[in-house]
Amino acid sequence: MKSSWPIPAFAVGLALIMLALQGWVEYQLLMPLSAQVKQLGQDIQAQRNSHVKPIAPVSPAHARLQDILARLAQQPADQARVERLHKIAAQHTVLVRKASYQNKSTAGSISRHEIQADLSGSYPAIRQFLRDLMAQDESLALESIELSRPAGSAGIRAQVRLVLFSKP
Repeated sequence: MKSSWPIPAFAVGLALIMLALQGWVEYQLLMPLSAQVKQLGQDIQAQRNSHVKPIAPVSPAHARLQDILARLAQQPADQARVERLHKIAAQHTVLVRKASYQNKSTAGSISRHEIQADLSGSYPAIRQFLRDLMAQDESLALESIELSRPAGSAGIRAQVRLVLFSKP
């Protein structure tokens, strides 16, 4: 039996039906997506027009400096830190024979409080005193130390220069 539709006409009809089906599917699926694309384009344009400045990246050195300044701001007052020094010395049986205190503040953001002290006691006691003192106060620096053993003495004498850094 012979069909009334020739094969080329059948193929053309089938192609037209497939194109219509494809157009309908794209219309159903892509229309909502085009609305989303349009909305995203408007959002991007709004972001470009906004006057919000981007955050500048912070260099590692600047971040470290800010961390140090924040820690210095948390330090107790110099008087409390000096009292803690004397308390730790007493705990280690280190005698603070004489001490002088100088505040060397500058116009910068860090102040410097110098302590020159003559200490006496056993070498292990003085060493442990200085170790504990520096462990409890992270913004304290041992600037210099001079050790001597007086004639006929069982202990030693130490002249130390300590620096307390703080934020005014």
